[in-house]
Amino acid sequence: MATSICKNWRVNYSGRWARPSLPEIWQTQRKKPLDLSWLSDAIVAGPERSNTTQVKAAIAGVNKLLKDRRFDDISRIYGVIPPKVLSPEIMLALLRTTFQVKERIPTWYALLTKVRAELDARGLPAKKILVGLI
Repeated sequence: MATSICKNWRVNYSGRWARPSLPEIWQTQRKKPLDLSWLSDAIVAGPERSNTTQVKAAIAGVNKLLKDRRFDDISRIYGVIPPKVLSPEIMLALLRTTFQVKERIPTWYALLTKVRAELDARGLPAKKILVGLI
């Protein structure tokens, strides 16, 4: 009889089969591995001007993470990525793509601050580039 019941189900105190609670289900679900090839391509390209293909790949990569609701992973990425190694186009794409969900990404504002400082350090007009974000 036990083999016909879902493997996550268990016998409760009354001897009946009970569904697992939501936290138990969440713990047993495994996340898909992250595909960060778009990020490594952006880093390898360096801080020089990015082409359209690189920007589109970065936006598609972030959108995939957003679609999968991986806000914690985006936050981790934003927390460790140094804007020095990214082009201004990629920096702006990362911020603008996640602007609507910035409240769910704890490191979004920290990245904005780092990007603004980096743009200023490069002698670029940060206020003009980041219009609408700051």
